[in-house]
Amino acid sequence: MVTGINHIGMAVNSIDETLKKWSENFGAVVLKEKKAFPGGQISCLIDIQGQQFELMEPNGEGTVKKFLENHGEGLHHISLKVSNVDEDLDRFEENGLSVIRAPGMRSGFIKPKGNFGLLCEVSEGDF
Repeated sequence: MVTGINHIGMAVNSIDETLKKWSENFGAVVLKEKKAFPGGQISCLIDIQGQQFELMEPNGEGTVKKFLENHGEGLHHISLKVSNVDEDLDRFEENGLSVIRAPGMRSGFIKPKGNFGLLCEVSEGDF
């Protein structure tokens, strides 16, 4: 069962530049420092007045770099909190959504195709 929104993922060319602008203009504060993830990205979790955003910067080749090349900076995904990733991904598939499972992790994704063009991360935990 979806229990809420965890964060909104944004693809950016530079976390540092984005954070500087968003801190000055919107009062953004860092919740979790930069962290390198498999798949060629560095992420940083920030807060703006109780709303969380994941800033994602490419780190070599990977999905974030490809996304930026094809779409430019902007909305990448919405992360949904769920009570049980496996059960929820099964239910989403039963209801006609195409999913990506992340073996060994408590998260997965709902593919944009068939979901109105929106990539959704599905996670039991936080960032």
